[in-house]
Amino acid sequence: MNRGSWLAFIILLLLIPVPFIEDARIQSQSILVTSRYEEINLRARCEQLGVQLIPKDMAAFVPITIHTKHAIDAILIDDDTLIHRCWEHCAKENQKTLASFLTADEFMKASNAFAKDTPVYVDVSLANGVRGEVVAMQISKLGFCNIYLATGYDSANFANLPFLKGVIGKHPPFPL
Repeated sequence: MNRGSWLAFIILLLLIPVPFIEDARIQSQSILVTSRYEEINLRARCEQLGVQLIPKDMAAFVPITIHTKHAIDAILIDDDTLIHRCWEHCAKENQKTLASFLTADEFMKASNAFAKDTPVYVDVSLANGVRGEVVAMQISKLGFCNIYLATGYDSANFANLPFLKGVIGKHPPFPL
């Protein structure tokens, strides 16, 4: 959300907070900060919905943490450290940021830190017989939408995989 959207959202919440929270079905993620904390009906309604309530006077004492996604230009999943070094060098030369992982499990553990539209490049033949196509499908189920296979194999071998954006060679997507 941009600044204007946030302002409109906050104004909306000031005018009709409980109905909005209920309609949006965000009760479990909401904390209502209000100067009407003492109103019995409001407190009862918030309790009924499972919405936490904080008196406005106490808001300054509540820590707020904003989690942001890493601004990454590309993600590489490949078990070859030489490929990692090549991609990292090209990324640095092109002033791009690259997150690289040697295993699919390493990526899966960190995947929530990345925006879902970040391009993800997966080697077809990962260590221990792990197939890149299977990993790519799992990544698509996480919500990532720009998934590529990075392989020397012919792209026609993967034409039937609708979750792939494309198939590239082992060269990084940044100019050499």
